Parts: sequence; C-alpha cells; structure tokens
Amino acid sequence: MAPGVNVTGIFATILEFLNQGQAAVLVTVVAKQGHVPLDPPARMLVTAAGRVAGTVGGGAIEAHALAEAHEVLADGEPRLREYLLDEDRPGNDAVATGMLCGGKVTLFYERLAPARRAYLFGAGHIGRALAPLLGPLDVVPTLVDCRPEYLAGRPEVCLVAGADYATLPDLPGLEEAVVVVATHSHACDQRVLAQVLGTGARPPYVGLVASTRKWRVMAEELRREMGDAADLGHVRAPAGLRLGGRSPAAIALAIAAELQAALHGVGDHDHLGIDPFAGAG
Repeated sequence: MAPGVNVTGIFATILEFLNQGQAAVLVTVVAKQGHVPLDPPARMLVTAAGRVAGTVGGGAIEAHALAEAHEVLADGEPRLREYLLDEDRPGNDAVATGMLCGGKVTLFYERLAPARRAYLFGAGHIGRALAPLLGPLDVVPTLVDCRPEYLAGRPEVCLVAGADYATLPDLPGLEEAVVVVATHSHACDQRVLAQVLGTGARPPYVGLVASTRKWRVMAEELRREMGDAADLGHVRAPAGLRLGGRSPAAIALAIAAELQAALHGVGDHDHLGIDPFAGAG
C-alpha cells in the first residue's frame, strides 16, 4: 500500500457522499513503471466541486486526473489512462505530463453513483402500491407525506412534509431521482410540484397522478404562479403508460412501466399524458 493512503478514510468519505445523493469518481493508481510519486493503490475521490479526498501524486499528474475525472462524472464511462512522467521518452498512447519523475503510471477511473431514489409524494393507495414495485428496478422508494400517521410502520424510507405540503423536507439527489406526485388533494399536488420545480433540478422522471383536465388547470396555475421558472414540459401527467385498469395497483404498474422506459431512454409508448400546451401560440 502506498505510504500515507488512508483507505478507511477515503471509503468513509465515499459513503458520506453517496448517502447525500452525490455522485463521485474514484481515481486509483493501478500500475506503475519506474519512479512515480505514489504506488498502487493510491486513490483520489473527485466530485463536481473538485478533489475531496486522497491524492494520486499531486502536480501535473493530479491536474490531468482531475480533468479526466470530470469527464467520467459527465459520461459515466470507466476508463484506464497511462501517463508518462518522463518527458524524454516517447509516450506512445500514454499522456505526456511534463513531469520528470522518470516513470509511467496507470490510473483507473470509475464513477460511483448513489442508488437512484424515488420520491413518492403521497402515502395513500397509489404511493403504497408503487413503492414495492421499484426495488426490483434498482430504484429506492422514499414516501413523503404531510400526515405522519400514513407513514407509521412503513418499511420504506419515510419523510414528513409540512402541513398540507407547505414545506418539503430535504430531498438529497433530487436531480437524479424519480418523482411521483399523488397527494390527497389538487392544492397539495400543486404545492409539491411548485417546490420541486422551483429547486431548479430536472429529475429524469416527474409524474403527476391526475386527469387530463386537472393537469391543464394546474399547469396554467403553475405558469401564472412561477412564470419562467415553471419548466412543465417534462412533467408527465396523467402519469403512466396506457396499460388498462383503474385500480391503485394498475395505476402503480402503469407508472412503474413509464418511469422504467424513461430511465432507459425508451420511447414510442402509448402514454396517458398529453402536453397541456400543445398547439399554444
């Protein structure tokens, strides 16, 4: 093990960031030739804000590693990179760093992402029917309700909102999460959507359990209330694919199918929802 590498510390930091819903890239020294600043398995953890723990050697090699790590954060693709630490030797496929250590180092980059969360607003019949369908899809459900008694005894992670959803609890990882709004009233649905959209996050799936007429009315109200901040184009309402059935279980299945398709970029399905602004001038 490389001197000074605190494995326990860096993995504790990884766990902390994942629990906060933040993705990171772990950069590991996996091979070396000749003289290099640090031996395998020196590690560095990088988030969107920059290096947060560990090191792979400092200087030019670390600057290259930080830049590469941000690319991995963006595209999610793991990769191996060789870096030349001897400016007098041909680099072949290795990246020249201008360093004079006299060796070559290979770094492995891997993106570490938290489990995708689903924030299910409303722990009524549909929320309770939907939650157990999500685990097998690698989506971890969190039930959010303003009525604590509806959350009591539930096996899922549960969060309590303010009275009638006037305020929402912290929602870690919202940008990457699934959002389904199915509260007990039109007004509460609208408050939830206004607050979620008002964060500026754009989750990959936002579904509203509503009739087409209800969504048209609510969309216009949100547009008046929020102005340009009302980014409603990606809200799916009514939520769910057209599978048939009107029971809570059937609606939950339709929503689970729709969000699975959305997360995997699969289109051309018969959706229940429509664009409330289609054809608007």
